[in-house]
Amino acid sequence: MDNKLIRNLLRSIANTILFLSCFHLVLIFIVAFQSGDFESLNVFRILDLQMFFSIPQGFLGFIFSYVMAGLVCLIFFYLERKRKIKRKD
Repeated sequence: MDNKLIRNLLRSIANTILFLSCFHLVLIFIVAFQSGDFESLNVFRILDLQMFFSIPQGFLGFIFSYVMAGLVCLIFFYLERKRKIKRKD
């Protein structure tokens, strides 16, 4: 197969996953605000990680989950910048 075709296919798959993930989060926000259950906005609960790890509940768990999500975002940001710097060289 053509390299460009494969790249476009992978990009389409990634965009589909991103779109469906964003749609899922919008639905979770709507349900959380309608029901008043803001614990459902906890990142660990969204990913069902509480099944595997002992995660703090309540406000502390909520803050901890978004701190961890921020750290993951920073790691991806760092890797993306590193990749772009390598391209320039």
